[in-house]
Amino acid sequence: MPPAHSKMADVTDNDTVTPDLPASTGVRIGILTSGGDAQGMNAAVRAVVRSAPSVGAEVFAILEGYQGMIDGGEGIRQMTWDDVGSILHRGGTVIGTFRSRQMRERSGRTSCASLASRSSLWMPLRSGGNLRV
Repeated sequence: MPPAHSKMADVTDNDTVTPDLPASTGVRIGILTSGGDAQGMNAAVRAVVRSAPSVGAEVFAILEGYQGMIDGGEGIRQMTWDDVGSILHRGGTVIGTFRSRQMRERSGRTSCASLASRSSLWMPLRSGGNLRV
């Protein structure tokens, strides 16, 4: 039997459920998915893209997992609110996933870190089914 009073019962449409975060203008968030597909990957991408503007951050999709970080260029593109509408029902990941052999070598990881630094990307989200590169 559920508890007689839960905290969610106190939430109304006028309440803010997202925590107040300090404004951080100039932050560029990179999102990538790697390894096997898993449930919730598109939801995680959507959540970051739709939450970032509330703290003044820009979001960039790193297409095809770590390979997108190694390749750079067209492998990285900015995502907006509209880009993630209607993705929750889609299977897999809308930004692609790829197991990169280059990431298993130091040179591949160095290349990835170099691109992240040059692009001023901060990567808080890496989502995947089996945590492999």
